[in-house]
Amino acid sequence: LSIHSFPTRRSSDLYNNITALYPRAQIWLTGHSLGGALASMLSHTYGVPSVSFESPGDLLPSRRLHLPLPPGNSYTSSNITTHVFHTADPIPQGVCTGALSTCAVAGFALESRCHTGRSIVYDTVGELGWSVDVRTHRINAVIDNILVENWAAPKERVEVDRKSTRLNSSHNS
Repeated sequence: LSIHSFPTRRSSDLYNNITALYPRAQIWLTGHSLGGALASMLSHTYGVPSVSFESPGDLLPSRRLHLPLPPGNSYTSSNITTHVFHTADPIPQGVCTGALSTCAVAGFALESRCHTGRSIVYDTVGELGWSVDVRTHRINAVIDNILVENWAAPKERVEVDRKSTRLNSSHNS
């Protein structure tokens, strides 16, 4: 596999076409699930910001594909990528792995939970009582049940580590 693999090649071609048509535009890449992982990987390659929603870990595939990086950047120290997900979704957390997992049975091979850049994690299990379930992976679950309520400044932010922010819900107040 390489940067020229499908669908990475198609995404790269699309980015190149858009930047050729709009050379002065500030381009942001975004996506959900696999589209979010692709947006993040292209973000590193081209040095443009990205926001991904509910994407699987992208650190391992970025390294395995030997994706080029702009000078002075690394996959782990870059702040141009932001991953947004919640604790009830097993896919971005990498808990949907193994030969008998729901993801493997559905035909997805998820090998990593490690994300590049920063992560914003909504604690839907601890704060809202959700169960970890692949059905919470749908983008409308994120928009309707999380972002609509929490997009404004949340009441409390707890730093998990220097690259990840866990957001507590304001539903219980």
